[in-house]
Amino acid sequence: MRRRMNRLAKAAVGALLLIAVIAGAATWIQSYRARQAERTAAVERDLRARTETEKRRAEDEKNRAEDEKNRAEREMYYAKISLAEKRIEEMRYDQARELLAACPKQHRNWEWGRLQWLCNLDLITLKGHAGPLSSVAFSPDRKRLATGSWDNTAIVWDSLPWRDEDLPGDASMSYDDRIQLYKIEQWQKRQEEEGKSKK
Repeated sequence: MRRRMNRLAKAAVGALLLIAVIAGAATWIQSYRARQAERTAAVERDLRARTETEKRRAEDEKNRAEDEKNRAEREMYYAKISLAEKRIEEMRYDQARELLAACPKQHRNWEWGRLQWLCNLDLITLKGHAGPLSSVAFSPDRKRLATGSWDNTAIVWDSLPWRDEDLPGDASMSYDDRIQLYKIEQWQKRQEEEGKSKK
């Protein structure tokens, strides 16, 4: 009987040890899986953080490039405006118009509109000489115009297309082959504007 009890006790201890080993193994496996899941989650978090950082960096670079492009366009715009103003002072209106037309629309402001207005005050523009003009004169009734040019030619313009109420107040010579004619009030406005710009 005692032997039997010893065997039962040993069997019970063996069973308890086996249960303890199995429980320990199960706990270790669970712990290992938890650590692996935590590592995987940490790698995924790190990857997401890197992706977000790279995305923000790319957006910052794009914004910087856009700002730089806008700054360069604005500087070019103001350079063209300045050059157009000089061309207007030199009465080279075609060149001023070309410069103004080349200005990007998103940067055009009041200064662009003012110069555009100054370029288009003429009642009519006449072309006929092959070289720059040297002289312009009206007849006493202001219905005819005589022009002289560096190309050694003179032209009398006697069929000018305007009505009596639109008779020009003055003429402007340009450094190319054009003559610009203005109504009196337009000429006065141009003189006032050019006087303001020189102050």
